[in-house]
Amino acid sequence: MEKQELLDTIGEILKKGNFEVALSRVQCSFDVVARKNLVVLIIKALVNVDTFTEEHAWDLKILSKALKATPIVVGAKTKLGTVENSTVYSRHGINCISLETLEDLFIEGNPPLVYADRGGFFVEVDGSLIKEEREKRGMSISYLAELIGVSKTSIYEFENVDKRINIDSVLKIEKELDIGVTKPIYLIKEEDKEDIKNITEDNIEGSRSDLEKTILGDLSNKGFEVFPTKRTPFNALLKEKEILITGISNAKMYIFEKKAEIVASISDITEKDAMFVVGAKRVKENVKGIPVLTEKEIKSLKDVEDILELIRERKTNEENQN
Repeated sequence: MEKQELLDTIGEILKKGNFEVALSRVQCSFDVVARKNLVVLIIKALVNVDTFTEEHAWDLKILSKALKATPIVVGAKTKLGTVENSTVYSRHGINCISLETLEDLFIEGNPPLVYADRGGFFVEVDGSLIKEEREKRGMSISYLAELIGVSKTSIYEFENVDKRINIDSVLKIEKELDIGVTKPIYLIKEEDKEDIKNITEDNIEGSRSDLEKTILGDLSNKGFEVFPTKRTPFNALLKEKEILITGISNAKMYIFEKKAEIVASISDITEKDAMFVVGAKRVKENVKGIPVLTEKEIKSLKDVEDILELIRERKTNEENQN
């Protein structure tokens, strides 16, 4: 399967599931942003999920944190073989699934059940159900352990400790108890409460260009919390009230407009405002509906509220013209 075929199929599945879909159309850390009600997905499509890099993962984690989205890699294979259906792999802390699993989840409503990890395939179980069914049948821990070929300690842990268990052991338990005990894997989870640390000033220092470093530094000084990205069509997310998707550019107009079109579609789907900042003299106040500010304007404005007011003003002007 080629990358474009994979991407086209992802889009078809999501649209069939009534998602709004935006494609990046440039090489970057993600390929698809999709939304259905409160569910926002940020997807990287890779034929081989093992080519997913730490740089890609960094961006997806920042985007998912800021936009309250779920990051997912969808792929066809690993270096060891096919990406199995109903199975969740992990690369750099991001969940990876197959096209079939994506379709099962968002079209059929069937979440995956199995984790692929070092040493094989694992599942999570309902320990209280195992204990209840074991006791209902008059089985001791020792007896069940002997039936399935594990230690008494293992059965105790299956019943009382939240941990992933080798799928072979679980299949034996389900056979002996004649009941399903496997928990589904919920990929769409509540926002992670753990803060992303050290992603402001230190990472501004590692900016892609001197222009980006200067502008993100100015925006930080004005009161924005700045989340730089590494390989996206924009340069950073600014956390202040509603997240601002921020592009920084001195690129030629056709490249600028291409990026602005992508940013506009992402802005619409995620319902977050966006802006571009240019170092040179501004050609237009809006490009593809995205307000454009100059580096000089950013420097002259007093604080966050002044910047947001200018963005709102230019956005309103564009809407009135249309």
